[in-house]
Amino acid sequence: MKFNGRGLFVYSDPGAAKAVLSQAIKTEDVLQNVRIYSNREFGFVTQFGLKVLTHPQNIKEIFDVYKPDFVFTGTSYTTDFEMTFIEEATSRKIPSYSYVDHYLLFRKRFQINDRDCYPDEILVIDERAKQLAISEGLPADKIFIFGNPYYEYLSMYKPSISKEQFLNSIGIVDLTKHIVVFAPEPLSNINGKDRYGFDEIDVLSELKKFLDIHDFHCHLLLKPHPNQDMNKIANLLSEKFILLSSDSDTNALIYYSDIVIGFFSNFLIEAEKMNKKILRLLLFKVENDPLLELNIGKVVNLQELESELKCLN
Repeated sequence: MKFNGRGLFVYSDPGAAKAVLSQAIKTEDVLQNVRIYSNREFGFVTQFGLKVLTHPQNIKEIFDVYKPDFVFTGTSYTTDFEMTFIEEATSRKIPSYSYVDHYLLFRKRFQINDRDCYPDEILVIDERAKQLAISEGLPADKIFIFGNPYYEYLSMYKPSISKEQFLNSIGIVDLTKHIVVFAPEPLSNINGKDRYGFDEIDVLSELKKFLDIHDFHCHLLLKPHPNQDMNKIANLLSEKFILLSSDSDTNALIYYSDIVIGFFSNFLIEAEKMNKKILRLLLFKVENDPLLELNIGKVVNLQELESELKCLN
């Protein structure tokens, strides 16, 4: 693959945003021009220092005016936004590349109007991701191992503000307590019960009962995923959680945390890249664990979680 000339970068979901923006930064110096489009807005985008044009209306006009030499997109299971750019690039015989930032739902990411839509090259994290993509029916000759440009970015990341400033910005003034972040992904959006044996609603329900009878010397922060329907979980949140905006600065949050808790999400993979302690709260029998072979974090139940949090006292 060759990235030169005028690059058109496109993303929708937050995971895709981070990878696409990191790739834009990585190749910016060798490109003639860079233009970035998204159909969503995220607060963390400002840290990349790149201009992002949001909510484009006429994709054909973008191609007519900008005349890209290649298109580089993320992939999302909640929208076909990126695929509309791939479809247009294909019709114009412009080289196209799409990056998959996780190990889930490969086929669903490449569909538009109930049909498959593939770029010239499908870029995946590693060999495991490649085999999973092939097992879901993606064309093997189009799949290439690419790594994750965002992980390279994270390896050098340091917040622009101090821990005190960051914690104050999210309403925390007591700096003597440890920071524990729970970042559940919205498995209910993808039929998590059928796919994995549980979803975030199941876990939050059990966790609320658990926290109602326990106290720990730490700040418990709940970081919702940007795709989370808050109406589904509003009545399941313990009062002991500090509820953050889904648009909170994820990198600073991970950087200043002591423990990160979740299920399968990229949030955990990113925390590992920052050398954080990770607990995977898996309270039910898990089917098709997408992180199993990556050996990320420690799998715990509620009793084990209690022990881990008491160690912070």
